[in-house]
Amino acid sequence: MIPYIHLYSDFKIDTYLFILGVAISITYILTKITLRLKEREILILFTGCGVCAWVFAKLLFAYVFYFKFGHNLLTHLNFWFSGGVVFYGALFGGVIFFIQYSIIMKKFDSAKAIYLLPPLCVGMAIGRLGCLFSGCCYGKVCNYFWCIRMHNFDRHPVQLYEIFLLLILAIIIVILIKKKFLNFIVLSTFFSGHALIRLLLENFRGDDTRGVWYYPFAFSYSLSTSQIIAICVITLNIVFCIFYVCLLYKNRKNAEVNT
Repeated sequence: MIPYIHLYSDFKIDTYLFILGVAISITYILTKITLRLKEREILILFTGCGVCAWVFAKLLFAYVFYFKFGHNLLTHLNFWFSGGVVFYGALFGGVIFFIQYSIIMKKFDSAKAIYLLPPLCVGMAIGRLGCLFSGCCYGKVCNYFWCIRMHNFDRHPVQLYEIFLLLILAIIIVILIKKKFLNFIVLSTFFSGHALIRLLLENFRGDDTRGVWYYPFAFSYSLSTSQIIAICVITLNIVFCIFYVCLLYKNRKNAEVNT
């Protein structure tokens, strides 16, 4: 673990925030290359989504932390400028701004949303490197040859697992876009794919600060905050897919009747 980067004397930089900055910068560059928008347009979209994502990610983490441990983190200034985020909070915050900016205000073509997904996957993958170096979001104890030493134990490198799977998801999204699949299918693949990744990898996580909830009626099985949200996301995705297929079938039938 390298939680801080020491530059000189007592001056040091939080490794997580530094890598997060790198991730945001690379995501911005990839988004700009992909969308080919004017500097001002991409800056407003990216800044708005980024700020909302950060605020919602911190709020959800603070809520889970308070509910689980009884400590209010919102009053601590350092909390807002350090680690401790919930990804789904960030995702929902970014989506809320995107809907406001593109659909309600009509400042951005919402059909181009699919082109934001590959850079987002790459940015999330790089961000997980920050978790790896800072020692957060660590895995359960294991004795496999690929384990990593963290917090005095050999553990699952869940951060590396997620990096690998996110890059695969990015490649799949790019292929779907290149093959000109419907936007709905591309978006559904992203949300379902990411939800499945979180649903799977949370089983290998060894930290409790993210919020782990135990259910005695389910043979003491536990679910994390992200797993609960991931299940909801997958369920909604299935419902939307069924509705979309039914709508297409209905439209096709109506077209056949009219002809």
